[in-house]
Amino acid sequence: MIFISFSLLILNSAGIYPQDSLIKQFESQQPLPKNPSNQFEYYIKNISDSALISQSRYCDSIKKANAILLNNYNDSLNFYIDSLKIAHKDSLPQTDIESLYNLGRELKFKLLAYSDSLTLNIGYGSSKFKNVLQNTIDSFIRLVISKKRISMKNEFDNYNEIIDSLVNDCIDSVNNYTDYIDDKASDFYDSAKDTLLSLAENFIDKINDEREGQLDSINAKKDSLDMEYDRATRLELSLDNNSHNSYRGRDNGVKQYYISPELNFIHRSGISINFSTYWLNKAVQHFDETDLGIQYEYEINDNFGFDISYTHSWFGNNSYLSKSDLNNNIETAILFDFFNFELSPDFSIDFSTKKELSLFLNLSYNYELENICGMRKLTVEPTFSYIFGEQNKDLVNSRKKKVKGIVKTITTIINKNLSGVLDYEFTLPIKLDYKMIIIMPYTSLDIPVNIIDASYSKPFVSFGLELIFSFR
Repeated sequence: MIFISFSLLILNSAGIYPQDSLIKQFESQQPLPKNPSNQFEYYIKNISDSALISQSRYCDSIKKANAILLNNYNDSLNFYIDSLKIAHKDSLPQTDIESLYNLGRELKFKLLAYSDSLTLNIGYGSSKFKNVLQNTIDSFIRLVISKKRISMKNEFDNYNEIIDSLVNDCIDSVNNYTDYIDDKASDFYDSAKDTLLSLAENFIDKINDEREGQLDSINAKKDSLDMEYDRATRLELSLDNNSHNSYRGRDNGVKQYYISPELNFIHRSGISINFSTYWLNKAVQHFDETDLGIQYEYEINDNFGFDISYTHSWFGNNSYLSKSDLNNNIETAILFDFFNFELSPDFSIDFSTKKELSLFLNLSYNYELENICGMRKLTVEPTFSYIFGEQNKDLVNSRKKKVKGIVKTITTIINKNLSGVLDYEFTLPIKLDYKMIIIMPYTSLDIPVNIIDASYSKPFVSFGLELIFSFR
């Protein structure tokens, strides 16, 4: 303990030792009175004064030690608070830094109050010691005078032992008290530090919670704005290009690439009208297909939605396309979106005088990066599609006739409608969204199965690029 070392130092400097040292010290101060009774009073007075002086010096040393110790505690707390402020200067707003300052000032005031209390207790102990010492002196003098003792030396020795015992008792009492105070000060410092640490941690946790709440609120507003942006009424002009045109995994034996411009008006209510045409490099009439469609999309909540659409198509004369005998399409889809995964079963019917039914089961994962390289967002959406449908015998035989003499065809006539798996598709689009313009390169692997028309039966890879210009 720091007070014990101070105690030893002060005792040594003040001369609080056994009575012989005190007598030698007092005799050297001034000549003794000639009257023995006066000599006795002289010794008593000097020993008493020495005891009071030593006790006073000792109490002063305690006060100084207390002041130094409390100052060290205060410096340590200030250092701890400053460390907290420096560690969190970039994350704490000005109001929170001021609250941390107030917390430090509050602890400093507690330390000062503790210091004042210690000083008062030491002062009270010093005053009590003086009173006890004076009462002892007065009582002893009255006792000596009343008994009229002749042997001053014996009485002096007796008195000196009493004073020495009283001084030692005072020293022990002060030492015990200072040990107690030192323990209390250490406990107070540890408690204050633990309290400060707890308050600071709670304070920082509260700030982090508030910040997370604000961040969640900002993200929610941002998501809401993004959703409003995506749903806003707009006009889109797009241009799509693909190296291998196919329908449900069928190309009717003619491998051709296409370029397709499209104009799409989308209203915030979910209704959209689109017009598109296809230019194919091996078609008799290069603009071999033109589509006009209407669609309605409705989002029930963040996880569920549906859409329904109708499209009417016009095909060129002698078109090689697999669906060229089917001018109308009605399609409805249910959308399930969970944790960036989207599952979408699509039911489709293509019809004119004949019809073919299809079920598209699509599973995709949506991965987005925002505010990268000047883009609003970058989206990667790998998609797997499973296509189940029917193959109408009349339509299959008609398709074979259309490419007769152009590709090697199977001459077998199909006598019944067939249903089963038609195609597996793996598509990887990468969407670069620059708000006004969207650039989307993509690649697709098609694995056609159950081929009964003139289409190629081997898997094939196609590449495409779509550009979308959006006007809001």
